[in-house]
Amino acid sequence: MKRYREFMSRGECLINALLSCVLPVLLILFFLLAWVTVPTAARGLLILLLVLQLGSCAFHWYRYLAYNKK
Repeated sequence: MKRYREFMSRGECLINALLSCVLPVLLILFFLLAWVTVPTAARGLLILLLVLQLGSCAFHWYRYLAYNKK
C-alpha cells in the first residue's frame, strides 16, 4: 500500500475520499425516504451494501490522512 504515492497525488486521494462518500450518503437518503416500501427480504442486503460502502469510504479517508506519514 505504500507505493500508491508513486501513482497518486494528495489531491487525488482527497477527491477519491470525497467521491467514495457520495454513495453511502445516497443510500442513507434512500433508507430515510423509502424504508417502508422496501421488502423485508431486501433490507438486510441493503444494510450489507451500506456497511461495505462505509468500509470503502473509511479506507479512502485513511489513505488520504496517512499520505505523508511514513
